[in-house]
Amino acid sequence: MKVLQMFLSVSILVAIFLTTAAVARDTGRIDPQADSLKTYVDDVSYYNLQLDAVLIDMSLYFGWAPEEKEAMKKASDEAILHLAYIKKQIEELDTPDAARDMEGIYLEALDKLQMIYDGVELKDLEETDKEFEEFSELVSQYFEIYNKLIQEQSKEEEWKEVVLPHPQFESKKDEEDYDRALGFMEQDQFEKAYDVLQKLRSKYSGASAIENSILLNISDCIVKAFFGSEGEISGAPDPEEKGKDIVEGIINTNDYSPVLFDAFLRWCTLTQGFDYGISTFSKIPNWEYNKKRKKLIKITKTYAKEHPDDRWAERQIELLLFFPNIERGGFMGNSNLTFWADLYSKINEEVEK
Repeated sequence: MKVLQMFLSVSILVAIFLTTAAVARDTGRIDPQADSLKTYVDDVSYYNLQLDAVLIDMSLYFGWAPEEKEAMKKASDEAILHLAYIKKQIEELDTPDAARDMEGIYLEALDKLQMIYDGVELKDLEETDKEFEEFSELVSQYFEIYNKLIQEQSKEEEWKEVVLPHPQFESKKDEEDYDRALGFMEQDQFEKAYDVLQKLRSKYSGASAIENSILLNISDCIVKAFFGSEGEISGAPDPEEKGKDIVEGIINTNDYSPVLFDAFLRWCTLTQGFDYGISTFSKIPNWEYNKKRKKLIKITKTYAKEHPDDRWAERQIELLLFFPNIERGGFMGNSNLTFWADLYSKINEEVEK
């Protein structure tokens, strides 16, 4: 199983940097060279996610299903195509001088991984240990430079206190009703919260930012009630699909919203849980999830450029760029279980007590 350990260590390394890189960025620079480097690092960070998605897909066959040669062949062919796509996109980026060495290592690592996957179903997996060690070394070198580039832009304290803004309602009463609904949710009274939120939603239909905040909480009410003590909420049949459809509607628009990241996280979590599963062996379409997040990043960047004082928009870019993929090999399945527990259960709260 040495090859699996090597394989997972590389994937974990990618995930660690994806998770931690967001704490090391300066969102306030206006120097053209710094802005060019920031844009480049953002682009590369997205392709880091897609590289990690490829590693996660292939880890199934290196670790848990090495005997599935036909499936491994199909997966490796797709992986090679994805890696070729990533390489092409990286080569077409406008590379700042400060990132040229890093890019060279990245491209070499992509070539190495394609070589590993080429005909992998015919190889003795133990013989790939050496190849993965070489790939792992390249990845380490790449992230050493990548992290320095991000650290050089860092001023963590500039956005450290930025939190999701409260919706700007038209009246004090509407604001109080919204807060009352949130209070009901904290007490697990989801049907009461749902009724209040539905009335508010009818009033703010078409007011994108406010309506989306309301809809996000309506989705939470539906899903939490169904999987909690209350059961299905009256007037909300098919709670699994309804809860997912609501957040999918938020991220499928072309408009900026302060809850785009929150909606994306819920959409991924619900889609994976309901459509694909939570086991280590489940299909995990991170590649497709990431294509969706790329669209949201683009929307948010356009908005942030037009509203440079909106620090929450910048924070959402960080969250979308660096939130990790769904991983295989958790204690009880894939890591979507952790995301589900954070969003829809009180398990973590009970553990903290």
